[in-house]
Amino acid sequence: MAAEFIVTEATPLHAADLAPRMREADTMEVWATWHATPTSALETSLALSTRAWAGLVNGSVVCMWGVAPTTILGGEGVAWLLGSDLIDKHKRAFVKAHARSLPAVLDCYSHVFNHVDARYTKSIEWLRWLGFEIQSAKPFGFQGLPFHRVDYWRD
Repeated sequence: MAAEFIVTEATPLHAADLAPRMREADTMEVWATWHATPTSALETSLALSTRAWAGLVNGSVVCMWGVAPTTILGGEGVAWLLGSDLIDKHKRAFVKAHARSLPAVLDCYSHVFNHVDARYTKSIEWLRWLGFEIQSAKPFGFQGLPFHRVDYWRD
């Protein structure tokens, strides 16, 4: 029997649990974007978010995701997801849980976007599957590496 994947509102304790186990690809992406460590990326993303969730298995944080507003006027948000290697072990449960949270995000924002490291093909495939529009890679972030802008609009 598979372990139960539980989704809960994310807290700073979840960020502290996940940070030392964050996937290498996520760690490389946040460093290339804004020279953030796993701890600072999770803490900042959580603090700026209007909605944020943590996915747990056996009490351990598998991933965190959420959305932060781009302005105080609303309507547009920055979607984010950072995780551990446990996502691959619990892929089916993660896919269901994460896909169910997208309508809650779109209740608050008519458009969400972010930039994804072009080296992070697994993330790009996942976002394409969710229905995000993937733009051509362009230099982005502190290191000027190729990143794809990804966009999702409410119908």
